[in-house]
Amino acid sequence: SDFVVGAANDDTSGKTNNGSVHVVLGRSTHPSGLTQVVCDAEVFEGYGSEDQLGRSLAVIPDMDGDGCDEFAAGADEADFGGLSNQGAVHIFFGHDGGAPGGCKDSPEVLTLVPQDSGARAGWSLDAGDDVDGDGLPDLAVGAYNLTVLLDNVGGGWVVPGSYLAGLATEAASVVTPTLLHPLGDGSVRSRVVGRYDGGRAGRSVALVAPYGTRGLGGLLIGEPRGHGAGSSDSGGARLHLFDPLASEAGLERSAVFTHGGETASSGGQVGEW
Repeated sequence: SDFVVGAANDDTSGKTNNGSVHVVLGRSTHPSGLTQVVCDAEVFEGYGSEDQLGRSLAVIPDMDGDGCDEFAAGADEADFGGLSNQGAVHIFFGHDGGAPGGCKDSPEVLTLVPQDSGARAGWSLDAGDDVDGDGLPDLAVGAYNLTVLLDNVGGGWVVPGSYLAGLATEAASVVTPTLLHPLGDGSVRSRVVGRYDGGRAGRSVALVAPYGTRGLGGLLIGEPRGHGAGSSDSGGARLHLFDPLASEAGLERSAVFTHGGETASSGGQVGEW
């Protein structure tokens, strides 16, 4: 098995806090029988100073069907498109270095952005479950500083796997990504937002696999500085189901589940992680 490690404050290639992610590949047992403690890694660096690539990570099981898995990495302070701290999510595609097989020959990347200045998209990520029923793994993205109607409420997205699979990629070695894709195409309601100014909805996100009598999955989103329980900064979390067959297909506006009862402690910040 392989694993990926993030270093969001890494300084590489003359940049400051651009961050990096390190991919350590699994290997067969050494002939000596000894365990290799220090392993070489494939390193992907943040594209700009203060991008903080590696803030969050999520494995996406073989999104393009070529036999290699992908992974998403958050860079929540990226400034692509001239939008300060809008944040970004980079999806790095598995590759086999040109060995016989169906995987890509060299690393490629797909970049997603919220198109909102200051949103801090990519602070949190999750992936793997198919919540919209398209047969492909989906991606959840949190952006805790998203502004809606002048309020910093935060929010989160479910990005369908079928949408991701149709987007163009580019070489991961580019100096700066030129293909910037939005977090959805508008065909479904893919975003939910926080309820409170400064509530920081999206500090944590999780995909929930289909369950129950309706057979629907959805997005669980944390709002650690919300006060729905009546206490300041008590926080909370809400589950919004994803209904692909509704008249307004996508994430339902009303939460099916809310956590944060009347006994929640002031300053407890439920939903921070």
